Amino acid sequence: MLEPAVKPPATLGMLSANPPHRSFFRERLQRLAGPRGLEDWLVEEANVRGHLGAVGTSVPEREPTPGLSDADLIVALLMPHSEVDGRLFKLVVRMLQRAHIDPTLLWFHARRERADRVLYWLLDLVPESERTQQLVAFIDACPTPPRGDVGAVLSPQWRAACRPVVLTGLQRLSVSCLGPVDLALTKMGRADDADLAVVAFLLKTRQLDPEALRRAIEVAVVPPEYAELFVVATPKVLTLLDGA
Repeated sequence: MLEPAVKPPATLGMLSANPPHRSFFRERLQRLAGPRGLEDWLVEEANVRGHLGAVGTSVPEREPTPGLSDADLIVALLMPHSEVDGRLFKLVVRMLQRAHIDPTLLWFHARRERADRVLYWLLDLVPESERTQQLVAFIDACPTPPRGDVGAVLSPQWRAACRPVVLTGLQRLSVSCLGPVDLALTKMGRADDADLAVVAFLLKTRQLDPEALRRAIEVAVVPPEYAELFVVATPKVLTLLDGA
């Protein structure tokens, strides 16, 4: 009897259409965490620093890890590699509200580790009535969406085609990610080898209907900055569709 396939957990990279990257910063943190899951260790680090809240209330009897800042913890929790967990979102917001962090340095570190898209999205979710002076400073330090967060090639119906992402620990927040057709379209803003490999994977695993993508290419909304690249990418993607 065949066992049902187990889907891998949703990640923040899937949520933000931002694939995980090789990060020496994250590798250093994993070495500090040892055999433990990195997210669990990061939560423990937040606890020993007094940032108790949505994730656990037990505080280990140890000092915070030297050389690791609150900004490091926030960025690590919001990197594309991290699993989608609503409890961690609550913890990060609590840290942003209370920790003494330079907004400019936080955004610099977040951009470097590709955590800026989720950080921007999370800050935007906080109701104005709950925005402390510190949160407002973070928002003001990045008043426009991070590069790559908007202006992507998408179909006119991309919002309706988004897929829900199951969150644990939250009842009043719904999250979705791009459907396979629009995910493939976003890759046509550049269509280098890595982008084409994503499209090929979606086709190979039958997550992407070739004819649906072919129709979407004809009606895609292409930002001006991607117009020339989209024209160059189209025959490459059509070749993949012909071979699917």
